[in-house]
Formats: sequence, structure tokens, C-alpha cells
Amino acid sequence: MSPAFWAWSHLSFALLIANLLLPLRKQRWNFPFGVMCLLIPLALGAWPLRETDFSGFILAHTGNLSVPIFILLVLELLAACGLTQPHCRRNRRNANLFWVMCGILVYPSALGFINADTYAVGYLKPMAWCVLALSGIALICRQKILALCLAAAVMIHQLRLLESPNLWDYLIDPWLCLAAAFQLMWNAFRKNPESVQESASCSGLRQK
Repeated sequence: MSPAFWAWSHLSFALLIANLLLPLRKQRWNFPFGVMCLLIPLALGAWPLRETDFSGFILAHTGNLSVPIFILLVLELLAACGLTQPHCRRNRRNANLFWVMCGILVYPSALGFINADTYAVGYLKPMAWCVLALSGIALICRQKILALCLAAAVMIHQLRLLESPNLWDYLIDPWLCLAAAFQLMWNAFRKNPESVQESASCSGLRQK
């Protein structure tokens, strides 16, 4: 295991635990509390367990996180601490639609449900340029977080910081696809009286 991948697995584990703790605190987090919720999982993740450590043991069963879900976990934690603005509902919905479409495109092929091998496209060099083009389109459409996730996935793939040579593994993972699908279904059946106010705030952010 390379040092970069070891650091990625530890940070991924800490971010997962910290985000799971978000619903336990009704009021807005403060910065010291957020740091504590990161430091405790980091120390726990380094605890030796069999031939690996605790974080490596957990991620060996759940799979490694993709770059976009890693970034989204960081942004959720920063928003909970009040350091950044929460992700606009409309932009979140559009991003979730994109991640679900990516999952539909790659996972039926990877599982052998269809004959077309779309997963193998991730090994091709032009795939990176296509994702960068999508990142540019997302930026033009004011989907800044989606653009950041796509560009970061390509950059980390080109640097080979993780173990897989396939760009799809940097771009999407089952947990991101499932979380996006769940949020879309939840928001579709949820009555939200603050939707008009949130839409107005999104318009204000775009004007700025």
C-alpha cells in the first residue's frame, strides 16, 4: 500500500465517521467540535487490526471512496461547522442526477447485465479529456461543486494516487450512486416549505 493510498483510506474513514455524527447534534457544529470528530476517527483508524489497521479493515469490506464522495463529505463537514455555504438544493439535485446516470452507465456493464463493456472505457486516455470537458460544461452551467469533483477525479487519476488504473473508480462508487438515488427519492416525496426560500438563495448566489 502506497503512502498516498494509506492517507486516503484514513481520511476517508475519518470523514465517514464525522459525517455519520452530523445528525447527532441538532444545533450547528462549531469548529473545535468538528476537529474533535475528525481526530478521534483518525486515531481509531490507525489502531492495528490483524494485518492492517481499523480503517483499512473497514474499507476493505465497504470499498474505497471515489474522489467526488470524498470532496462532498469534506464540504458537508465544513458546512456543518459554518465555514462554507450549504450546497444549494437545485444544484444538489442536478449533481445527484448526474451521479445516478453515471452509475446506470457503468454498473450494469461491470456486473455483466449488458453486453456493452462501458467499464473498460475508463482505461482509455480520451476518457479523461471527456470528463474534463464535462467539468467545463458544469462550470458554465454554474454547477461549481460538480465541476470541482470531475476535475479533481481526473487530476488524482492522472497522478495515480489510488490503486486502480480505471478512471471510473475515481469518478463513481456504489455508495455515491446509492446516496444520490436515495436523496432524489427522498426529496421527491418530501414536502419542503423552505424550497422557495432556498431557490431564492440559489438565485442570489448565482447573481454574485
